[in-house]
Amino acid sequence: MIRWASLTIRLLANMVAGHMMIVVFIGMTHALLFSGDWLIAISPFAGAMAIGIYGFEIFVGALQAFIFTMLTAVYIQLATSDEH
Repeated sequence: MIRWASLTIRLLANMVAGHMMIVVFIGMTHALLFSGDWLIAISPFAGAMAIGIYGFEIFVGALQAFIFTMLTAVYIQLATSDEH
């Protein structure tokens, strides 16, 4: 039971962290864009960072799916194997 909970918490924490980073950079892009100051010039960089983090999130999602699958297979194998 604890192993399944640890897998769930790990997956949730990774997904929330990545989504929060994307929200922060998109919010920064909007704030800089609508500030009306010279900061408008930096807003494309914040937008580019959001797009870069989104690409990184795709990589992290694939890596987390692989780790989740491997750990689940190991846990199931340990639960169903005969003890010596």
